[in-house]
Amino acid sequence: MVNITKSPPPLNSLNRRNTKKSLENTGLSQQNEIRLLRYQMQSVAKHILPGNRVGICLRYQMEKYGIVDVYKHRQTQRAFYGGLMICGSVWVCPVCAAKISERRRSELRQAFDAHIASGGHCTMLTLTFSHSRTDKLSDLLEKLSAATLKFRTGKRSDKLRAEIGEIGSIRCFEVTYGVNGWHPHIHLLLMHKIEIDPWERSYLEEKYYDLWEAACAKSDLETSAAHGLRLDDAHEADTYIGKWGDIMPRTWGVDREMTKANSKKGKEGSMTPFDFLRVVVEEGDLMY
Repeated sequence: MVNITKSPPPLNSLNRRNTKKSLENTGLSQQNEIRLLRYQMQSVAKHILPGNRVGICLRYQMEKYGIVDVYKHRQTQRAFYGGLMICGSVWVCPVCAAKISERRRSELRQAFDAHIASGGHCTMLTLTFSHSRTDKLSDLLEKLSAATLKFRTGKRSDKLRAEIGEIGSIRCFEVTYGVNGWHPHIHLLLMHKIEIDPWERSYLEEKYYDLWEAACAKSDLETSAAHGLRLDDAHEADTYIGKWGDIMPRTWGVDREMTKANSKKGKEGSMTPFDFLRVVVEEGDLMY
């Protein structure tokens, strides 16, 4: 028998206790603690975004199945539900984001390894710009989109592609919030045939920056040579973050840098969107 409800689990308890301490006293394994935290974060997202599709996630029964089943994965030994609707939101839902980003990470790792095995090379290009607390996120996103399009099109961009023998790229968009307000930025994983020697990296970085600075200027954005663009060898990017997710230490490879925005924590006091949900769960800071 399955009970179907239109309301999320009550969150009053989040206001009256420190959930972080309760997690430490559950006796669960570290992986299960992280999984439990995701579901608690999902409940917070449902509460603060009542009109979002995350509100249906794992709360409504799929009519064509008629029942809700519990399955156990043979390889991972983890249990999961069947017959329930999911939202599939990688930006809002911590539960769906973890599953989707893991599949994407696996696909990216396969592409990365195959490209390297065939004699190819990869470079991580990070693009950002100057911003302040008074900037609206919607305005910044619109300008960033225009700047990125200008950066990746035109004769100068085509010439840089040819110079390294670029055959493709994968883009990852991230946004954090810190002392200087919203901070959207982009990681571009460039796959190319020609190896970039260490002494050529600074030269190419300058060329890419000149192109990025011009694209930002045309899109009403400002950037700087010190922070606006960074060019890293993809192998060096393995140490770019150094942590996986909430509390599980793990080597952070280029595959996770590009796909695991949902489990990354902000640096130097900044917060990712999922960090906001963690704060509510861990500190009980939920305002009605």
